Amino acid sequence: LTVIDVHDLVIETDSTSSSAEPGEVASFDVRIQNRGNDVENVTVTFTKDARLWGTFLASCEDTYNQLIDPEAVITLRVQVALPNYTTATGQAKSALEKSTYQVTVKAATVDGSASDTQPLTVDIQQVYGASMEVIGKTRADVDITTDVGNQQNDEVFQIDLTNLGNGQ
Repeated sequence: LTVIDVHDLVIETDSTSSSAEPGEVASFDVRIQNRGNDVENVTVTFTKDARLWGTFLASCEDTYNQLIDPEAVITLRVQVALPNYTTATGQAKSALEKSTYQVTVKAATVDGSASDTQPLTVDIQQVYGASMEVIGKTRADVDITTDVGNQQNDEVFQIDLTNLGNGQ
């Protein structure tokens, strides 16, 4: 009797999308099943994570390893931590200005005999905020004893208004 080794991994999740505001964490629970007939040494990574915001809660890193018995299922919590918009810079800030951010989880056997991937999407919620600063002169002096009859008491102020949100 010859037993043929079967190698098959499957990633499933109840939801492939989650919402978060900048500064918050979006979470996903992914299940990885070994549908093969042999114990598999499985490495789980992110094949797509442009800003490196994804981690596995079990390892607190972007990689996770575990032996999975035949027909067994493990559940991993994937966390995508969006940085705070007001402190983000460069490409991270640009990424937060888009409506979505995507990571792809890959589970693969160490020997490369089986693998599966699952894309996960974070819907980036819009945050609102503004700051206002008066530039230069911050007060107007009017002498009411001499200017009572003068209808021309206009003062001009320069104000710098900054959008602190991640949208228009």
